[in-house]
Amino acid sequence: MHPDPTPSSTSIDRAPLLDVPTIVLDDDLGAAPFAVRHHVGRSHPLLTRDALIARAGDWPSKLSRHRSGDVPFVMPAPSADRLAADAVDVLRDIDHNSCWLVLWELERSPRYSAFLDQCLDPVDALVGTREGGMTDRGLNVLASSPGAVVPAHFDMHHNFLLQIDGTKEVTVGSFSDPHVNERAIDRFYDEGNNNAPALPDVASTFRLGPGDGVYIPPFAFHWVRGGPETSVSISCGFRTRETEQANLVYECNARLRRLGLHPRPPGTSAYRDRAKVELLGWARRTRRAGDSVLTKVRNRVRRSAMTTS
Repeated sequence: MHPDPTPSSTSIDRAPLLDVPTIVLDDDLGAAPFAVRHHVGRSHPLLTRDALIARAGDWPSKLSRHRSGDVPFVMPAPSADRLAADAVDVLRDIDHNSCWLVLWELERSPRYSAFLDQCLDPVDALVGTREGGMTDRGLNVLASSPGAVVPAHFDMHHNFLLQIDGTKEVTVGSFSDPHVNERAIDRFYDEGNNNAPALPDVASTFRLGPGDGVYIPPFAFHWVRGGPETSVSISCGFRTRETEQANLVYECNARLRRLGLHPRPPGTSAYRDRAKVELLGWARRTRRAGDSVLTKVRNRVRRSAMTTS
């Protein structure tokens, strides 16, 4: 990869970039969306159009995706519509091509990782030991054409979505019937599809411009409509031990459903959740051991065939 874009200064200013209201975080962490403010300007040296094009040019293709933004909010089946172009070409023409594009896992880059820490370190201090404390962090960049739509979907982590350039409306919601909400989440673990089957009936809309942001809880459905300008935003995400456990419980529940069982969702019983995490770990270790034995048998058969031929 090429080196990260180099700022005009020799180091990134370490002043806090994200303002999170402590009282709101105390009440709504993991439970409800809320508005935040940030101090990341559109001229930040890692987020200018030229810097993002340079980053896209050497970023692994598996860590970028673009899709048509001319779609409805509800797409039960994931969209496959995309341009016959690479990430660089899509970004260069993002003003006109009616697409959205995301660059994932920019925390793999040292400079972007330092920038992410500057955003999330103050949040880490506020989270403290709640939910078992902050674990992994991740940084994504989303660029989208004017009016582009990102359909309703959910992510498995806490997320601060910060608007850098342009405007957009972000709606965050859930289904009032908890059973419907759980079934919508289960679809991802059963089918690999995290798009919502319908729009949730309880929702809040946040209108974002430069300097605005919104906190999106884990497993909360959200969807986006871009404003009349090209939009650039960043996603500063993090996991906690609690969200990691919930993800494992959902995964274990999917396996149990394939056996014809009807497991309870995460959070219903701490004892059951721990048991499911242990069961999933045992199943993974058993599979790895079986794969190892099978590999050894195949190698032995192959060597035997070579010596007798």
